[in-house]
Amino acid sequence: MQSTLVEIFSEKELRELLDNLYMDDTVDMLEELPANLVTRILNVTPQNERNIINQLLNYPDDSAGSIMTTEYVDLSPEWTVAKAMNHIKETGIHKETIYTCYVTWQRKLIGIVSAKDLMTSDDNTLIKDIMETELISVSTHTDQEEVAGLFRKYDLLALPVLDTDNRLVGIVTVDDAMDVVIDEATEDIKTQEVVTSNTDDGDDNISNTENAAENVNEKDYDFSSYEEEICNITKSVNNAKTSTNASENHEQFYALKKQVDAVDDELDKLDDEFEYAYQMKEISFETYKARERAIEKLEDELELAEEALENKYGIDD
Repeated sequence: MQSTLVEIFSEKELRELLDNLYMDDTVDMLEELPANLVTRILNVTPQNERNIINQLLNYPDDSAGSIMTTEYVDLSPEWTVAKAMNHIKETGIHKETIYTCYVTWQRKLIGIVSAKDLMTSDDNTLIKDIMETELISVSTHTDQEEVAGLFRKYDLLALPVLDTDNRLVGIVTVDDAMDVVIDEATEDIKTQEVVTSNTDDGDDNISNTENAAENVNEKDYDFSSYEEEICNITKSVNNAKTSTNASENHEQFYALKKQVDAVDDELDKLDDEFEYAYQMKEISFETYKARERAIEKLEDELELAEEALENKYGIDD
């Protein structure tokens, strides 16, 4: 599907697509595409970005370097809080997270500052006076499972990644760590099922595996109202009757599209609330992960309803 879309994009559209992706997401997309399409995309990428992409692609698949992003907020220890806030306002839109900022000196990581600390400090306070210097970091070749373990252990939002010279080269975000946890859990379950299928005493193993899967997928939040809304939208789309009158079709289409957009906005807002709750340490890493996975499933169902709507009325909005 991705390769088909890329093939029909113009050079301008490819450039716009890349501009809307964070660097680690760009790398993830390129890893799924045929070599000829990768070459085509890299040809429309500025040289400095191309160098970063090539560097990320060369890290081992199971390493921190392969899942990190290079888009983080870095601050100077000599800046004031006011200058740091202005820097975040100017560049934050292009960063994957602004909740944790990294203080560097000659490219070496010397501290971190949270957005909360910046917002609650006086404008003239120097960054070096409020930064945390007890740091948790990993190297570019640290195993992904170890990285995910640190997120669980310390309830982190992001984790700095250092090269062999202890220079900051990127960060791993909680979203990427969650992907690792999910992939590893899925792999463990599949492995357990294979072992179980080849043994006579597999009943207990299957039971344990199923219980583990249920615990991973367990949700402590009631999403039933959103499930009902999406179900009703899907039924409305399936039952909708198109007309020979173009004006009526447009009216029906946009009435249903408005419902889809409203639920989509609600899910985005809910996702932001869960992320904030995790940032404030009100919920655990596992709870946040389970809730986000539930939202992703709802968004997938909503996207299917939207595609059905567009196909029925022949309108691509």
